[in-house]
Amino acid sequence: MNIINCFVKGIISLSLIATFALAEGDHEAHDVSFQDLSMKSSIQLKQDTTEMQEQQHAKLGVSDIIPTLKSKFSGKITTVKLENIDGNLVYTVEVLAQDNSRSNVLIDAGNGKILAHQFNKKDHNHEESNDQENEHDDS
Repeated sequence: MNIINCFVKGIISLSLIATFALAEGDHEAHDVSFQDLSMKSSIQLKQDTTEMQEQQHAKLGVSDIIPTLKSKFSGKITTVKLENIDGNLVYTVEVLAQDNSRSNVLIDAGNGKILAHQFNKKDHNHEESNDQENEHDDS
């Protein structure tokens, strides 16, 4: 029975990832670097960990972090990626608000806690420039 539950959770997670990938469409990716933030996730990995190993170590799937995102951020979730950032296993998430501003969020893949949030405010005078306001939770 436990194997069936894991299988169903895996299918749901993959479905959500595919939905987010399709929702992104022709959207140009906006890479935001959280590399300079001092944070520590509940799951620590070596830098050379493979994607498969990252997925095996993640205690939470995409479907587990969506409720947290929806409760804290309004808008459309456009990207969700499981990543190893400086040995920290996290989900990097991009949320697009109705006013075209973007929030980039780091969520701990072990406990679902929001580790960092970066708000990118769209500059209507210059399409290319962004004002950035960083928030970081040290607790």
